Amino acid sequence: MEETSAVRRAIHWLVAGGISVSLLLPQGMMFVSACLMVVGLWCLLTRRWTWQRQDNPSALINLAFALFAFGCAGIMWLHGEKGEHYEPYLPFLGAGLLAIGLRVVDLRASLVGASLAVAAVAAAMASAFSVATAESMHRAEFVAVGTTFGAMGAVYAVVCAGLLGSVAGKHPVAQRVLLVAGTVGGVAVALLSGSKGSWIPLLVVLPLALWFAGRRLTLRVRLVCVVLLVAGAATAVMMPNSSVIPRTAEWWREGDKFRRAYWTEAIGMFEEQPWIGLGRAELQQRLDRAALSVRPYASHEKPPMDAHNEYLDTLATRGGIGLLFLLPVFVIPLAVFFHLCRRGDPAMSVAVCGILFIMAFALGGITDVLFMQNTKRMTYLFLVLFFAITATAQPPARGKSA
Repeated sequence: MEETSAVRRAIHWLVAGGISVSLLLPQGMMFVSACLMVVGLWCLLTRRWTWQRQDNPSALINLAFALFAFGCAGIMWLHGEKGEHYEPYLPFLGAGLLAIGLRVVDLRASLVGASLAVAAVAAAMASAFSVATAESMHRAEFVAVGTTFGAMGAVYAVVCAGLLGSVAGKHPVAQRVLLVAGTVGGVAVALLSGSKGSWIPLLVVLPLALWFAGRRLTLRVRLVCVVLLVAGAATAVMMPNSSVIPRTAEWWREGDKFRRAYWTEAIGMFEEQPWIGLGRAELQQRLDRAALSVRPYASHEKPPMDAHNEYLDTLATRGGIGLLFLLPVFVIPLAVFFHLCRRGDPAMSVAVCGILFIMAFALGGITDVLFMQNTKRMTYLFLVLFFAITATAQPPARGKSA
């Protein structure tokens, strides 16, 4: 028994460490998910895990993941696409093992929330340093490109704010302070990245997360949170070399010429073949032409690989049928979380965090692709399943049905 507890604690530390560096090193979330998949496989083979009724919600989510992976792979096969293009769908087929690993390891929301907050704070500090020490206007980015870096910063801010509402009054003050710092840090990362698309979840979903948290906090704490958020955002906007104001002014004058060109090509491809699209190779060829119609490539630039919009990219490459495979990846987990909200607290608080996360993540797909990129793909799989399993592990409130 002591040996099992020691192994579980070691896994908890590995998970916390991987998540804590996952914004600066996107491989961190992949490492965490891979470790838990290995744990899940081991528990399955050794029969240390058995099916229980509480596993039904995560099984339904995994069914949506599997249909997405197999359906999209089938359409890609019809297009004769290359083997490496199938790689993004493999983790979705391993998500069932991830769910088993999460169930057995029994991660606490406080641990995951603290790790996400540490990741956001560390990334914000590194971003501020890189921008402040640059010689001219600079967009913060590290291993991930600025667009992905900013999008994940915004998602982490939303999740930290949502978890702040779920732990309010039940955990030490230090835990709540860390989640507030994580929220501020995530906002700073999104702003300093200069990624305009990452600001959409901040404007739309973060206020909802703060409202949810605010209902469970005292007036004094709410005021402190607002002051810190405003101060952090203002610092990110006004600090030397920040790209927020210049990029906003540029967008106001000219719009986004590249995305407009990409989206026009994607819509045109969908109109030509609305059922299964025209495939990735055809889209990349047309996007190359669209990019050159705006301006020649700079020395560090490469031809675009996607339409910078998950939904238009799907319609262009896999058509309306592909979109039908994609939507359940968001809709099914949302339905599960709304159902879990009926159990009342504490399950409801965790389920709301899951809803907020999916909303923020899906909105990010308006200006970028989601599941072609490892850091976004693995973050989505981990957090959706973590929130589902954590919520189902909570007993229903008195008088509520399970």
